[in-house]
Amino acid sequence: MAKILKNQTGSAVSISDTGITVPASGNYTIPPQDYNLWAASSDVITEIGDGTLVVNDGSEDLSISDGVDLIKGIYQKSRIIGNTDSTLIGNEGDRLKVKGDNIDHHESLDLLNDILRQLKIITVHLKQVSDLELIDGDEEDYL
Repeated sequence: MAKILKNQTGSAVSISDTGITVPASGNYTIPPQDYNLWAASSDVITEIGDGTLVVNDGSEDLSISDGVDLIKGIYQKSRIIGNTDSTLIGNEGDRLKVKGDNIDHHESLDLLNDILRQLKIITVHLKQVSDLELIDGDEEDYL
């Protein structure tokens, strides 16, 4: 996903803490090797926030919030897949299909495995509690 800054003014905009000037009414495409430099820039956030610069992801202009997130490297764009008829989302009768651009499948599997381990521990604990011999019939003493 591209990171393009679009200058909305008739004057050049200098982003001092990056050493870059975005030309008047022009664009500047941030090179991937400079993403971290721009993510740390407070000057670019100010210019985006006041509407002087608009961030474009290569396909559309983003809102201020999404533009800041893209510059900081935390923007996750969801997109709708399909739409061959005149409906706004998908096709009539389709279920909503959303695909995230930045899904980490390994992280999802790790989380699922952690949940399964915890469920196993809970199951073992419940089995142990149910195997206890109740002394006076009061289950609350053991739970």
